[in-house]
Amino acid sequence: CDRFEPIGAGGFPFAMERGSWIPAATVLPWRTGARYHAVAEEGVPLREIADVIGQGLNVPVVAKSPEEAPDHFGWLAAFIGLDCPASSAQTQERLGWSPKGPGLIPDLARHFEA
Repeated sequence: CDRFEPIGAGGFPFAMERGSWIPAATVLPWRTGARYHAVAEEGVPLREIADVIGQGLNVPVVAKSPEEAPDHFGWLAAFIGLDCPASSAQTQERLGWSPKGPGLIPDLARHFEA
């Protein structure tokens, strides 16, 4: 791969869980039908993720337009273009839990450090 290519301006956020586990004992007994989100960050713009990966691999980051995305990314384009932030605020409140560990960008960057 000679470049990393997000779609458009790369502003689509990804909700990320980075090393933040909810221990089973914390969610037992859980409420029937409850949804728990173990995400540390509500949304990290794809462009920021692409920039870190591009810098780490020493390749340029080149944006693809929404029209070009399906030809380049195939079936993955449908997911890359989604704006689906998630929040763990209610999970933290209901379970007394909080995420641990680094954010996505520092965690990705450390993998490229010499």
